[in-house]
Amino acid sequence: MPAKLAKGDYLICYDIRENRRLQRIQRLTAKLTVYLQRSVYLYRGQGQGLLDFFTKVRAEMEEGDDLRIYNMSHVRDMWFLSYEKSVVQEVGQPQGIAPTWWQRLVSLVWRWK
Repeated sequence: MPAKLAKGDYLICYDIRENRRLQRIQRLTAKLTVYLQRSVYLYRGQGQGLLDFFTKVRAEMEEGDDLRIYNMSHVRDMWFLSYEKSVVQEVGQPQGIAPTWWQRLVSLVWRWK
């Protein structure tokens, strides 16, 4: 990692081998990021916050674990192609359309502008 990072948008992906470490790293990651999908998160903010996060996660990692951070020029640079499955409604709950993770992300991006 560089000694200094600029403010910006970063994509964080990880593959952690052991469930307890995975849960600890998920908790650390969820505090600072927007969940996109399993083990993939969006961080938007000051570079120093990301460096602090990296230091904490590195202390939890062991051999065979993998963490990747990708710098993006802007969150709008992300493109997705996915098949969204419908959300199963509970019995007795009103029918409605639940927002997809993509719709949640788009609403967050518009708030950040």
